Amino acid sequence: MTDKMTITLVGKLVLTHFYPECDAVDMAAQAQKSFDGPVVLALDLFRL
Repeated sequence: MTDKMTITLVGKLVLTHFYPECDAVDMAAQAQKSFDGPVVLALDLFRL
């Protein structure tokens, strides 16, 4: 399997714990390059 094939077995990608440097980057867009499903950027006190 390729990395992209492996990642697509996951239903949702939740990104957490961002460094300040991430504020200048579209983290969701970066993740979408490798993940075909929904991408969620978690905020403080975020609950699934």
